[in-house]
Amino acid sequence: MEITHLVKEFVFYSSLAYGLVLNHLGLRPWYSRIEPNLIVGGLPFIHSWDAIASRENISHVVSLVETFEVKPFVLNREAAEARGLRYLALPVCDFIASPSIDQ
Repeated sequence: MEITHLVKEFVFYSSLAYGLVLNHLGLRPWYSRIEPNLIVGGLPFIHSWDAIASRENISHVVSLVETFEVKPFVLNREAAEARGLRYLALPVCDFIASPSIDQ
């Protein structure tokens, strides 16, 4: 495994842990409704997905995470489609800068 990938994995899990702690302490919501039909948020965890999708009436998922960030505990294309959801993956390089027009 190359060092760049190890660094990305470390930053990913550190960022995920930080977000989970803030959410658990009530300092940051895991997701927010920003328009009547649009919710943005953190990684959609499989264990809590069905309750959130039902409560929020979610029918589509647009994933902007890098491919390596889609872990077994995260809603992926197969799990989304098995639940009758439309799923679009647009991987964007994370942790270094804002996405470019090409991304």
